Amino acid sequence: RHLGCSQVFDGTGQEYAHAWRLGDVHFDDDEHFVSPSSSEGISLLTVAVHEIGHVLGLPHIRRPGSIMHPNYIPQDSKDLELDWYDRKAIQQIY
Repeated sequence: RHLGCSQVFDGTGQEYAHAWRLGDVHFDDDEHFVSPSSSEGISLLTVAVHEIGHVLGLPHIRRPGSIMHPNYIPQDSKDLELDWYDRKAIQQIY
């Protein structure tokens, strides 16, 4: 549990992080996060971009390739780029 946060993480597995519109993003300390150059774990960059999407107001988007997909899908995050649907979704908000 993080200071001032009432939400408890589940340990390794299902939930990697959570965020609120106020800008707080918490990462599960039990997960094995890795840099974009590694494929042996969970991409911190991918999870962070997903959670920042929530901070900016984006919901989960059940579309293959969307950074806002509710399930973590391992992929090469060295060249992480938002797909067109993610870009359009954030443009509609801002």
